[in-house]
Amino acid sequence: MDSRALILSATSIINATVDDILRHVPAEVPVAIIGPSTPLFPGGFRDTPVCILPGTVALDFEATFRGVRHGKGAPALQAYARKPYVVLRDGG
Repeated sequence: MDSRALILSATSIINATVDDILRHVPAEVPVAIIGPSTPLFPGGFRDTPVCILPGTVALDFEATFRGVRHGKGAPALQAYARKPYVVLRDGG
């Protein structure tokens, strides 16, 4: 059993490095893209080694927006959110 895996921050999508990183990952290495800005959209990762997308969904939009406006970070915003994940394929 191969014990390699790659965990990427969703910031790699924002700073446009994700495609270059994923291009160098062998197909058998499972990848997770994690963080509050993870797009929970499996179609965007169809032909990549990404196997799971754990992210954040706001439940209280006003409180979340107020927290963002006041510069609160992800830990503070978690009180107003849930943390779902989307499985694209078995990571082995």
